[in-house]
Amino acid sequence: MAFQTTYPSASAISYTATLLVAMYLNHLAITPPVPLTTTKSSTDAIFNKTGGFSGLRNFRWFMATIFLYQSACALLINTTSSSLICPNPAGPDPTLLTWSPSSIVYLATIIIFCSLRLGAYSTLGSSFTYTLTVPKNGLVTTGIYRYLQHPSYAAYFVSTVGVMLLTWRVDGPAACWVQPGSGLWAANTVFIVGYGMALLFGFSMRVRDEEKFLKGQFGKEWEVWHAKTARFMPFVW
Repeated sequence: MAFQTTYPSASAISYTATLLVAMYLNHLAITPPVPLTTTKSSTDAIFNKTGGFSGLRNFRWFMATIFLYQSACALLINTTSSSLICPNPAGPDPTLLTWSPSSIVYLATIIIFCSLRLGAYSTLGSSFTYTLTVPKNGLVTTGIYRYLQHPSYAAYFVSTVGVMLLTWRVDGPAACWVQPGSGLWAANTVFIVGYGMALLFGFSMRVRDEEKFLKGQFGKEWEVWHAKTARFMPFVW
């Protein structure tokens, strides 16, 4: 373990502040910009299967709690007060609690792609809903939608990968309380991969339903836009 000091270092403070920024952006990115409806839809399979995203609020606060605890650990881990927040300060991988090449990549991924998702929120305005509804301002093909059809889904998936690799690992703050063994590593890997696959499956359902819905609403206008723009990655896919 690193040399302990009485107060957090400037590096620890800056890293903690960046974690909090990432937490805030992630929280915004999983908060519906328009209040959710409770009405079932015959065209929105993913909305119906998740019970209208009924657990979304709890998930948002669960994620905020994980970020806050990791931020507290990052701030105090190399101080004489570390045991107050982390009973086993030597347990967590320090590259997840301090500036390191991997933590920089994860944080940059979260901040950049959450910002892109929020950009999609801004472009669509009140037309960005978590349910399939007719856009109030017609088919939007400006801003980021000039290049991508589903920027919010792509950005959310990539940012979530960053979140999982930074905050969901068993050798992160969880190691303050448990010693990561092969069994925990296996369970952790299965959970992260399983969640990622569930996201991909959910997005594939939503993209299918959304494209069918928009084609029915806008016809030729949607077909022209669909033909000249990528779904998830500009000029590629």
